[in-house]
Amino acid sequence: MSSAAAAAGTRIAQVVHDSSGQQFSSSELYIRGVPYVEHGKYRPGNRPGNRPDAFSQGEWDGFQQQAAELNRRGEGDSACFYLKAR
Repeated sequence: MSSAAAAAGTRIAQVVHDSSGQQFSSSELYIRGVPYVEHGKYRPGNRPGNRPDAFSQGEWDGFQQQAAELNRRGEGDSACFYLKAR
C-alpha cells in the first residue's frame, strides 16, 4: 500500500483495521458447505425466522472478540487506509 500511495503522490496517514466476526462465520459456513451467496441468511440481526441457528450467541460473540484482537494486532482481513497528499 505504501508503494501504491507513493505512486499516486500521497502517503499513508493512518490505517484502521476494521475486521468483523464475519470472517470467522463465513469460514465456518464454507466448511459446512453453505454457498457464500447464502451466508447473509446466517447473520445475526436478520428478521426473526429468517436466520437458521447456525451459531450460538456465544459463538457470534467469540467471532467478534477474535476479530477485535486481530484488529488490535493489525492482522485482520480488512483495513481502511487514509491517504494524504505529499
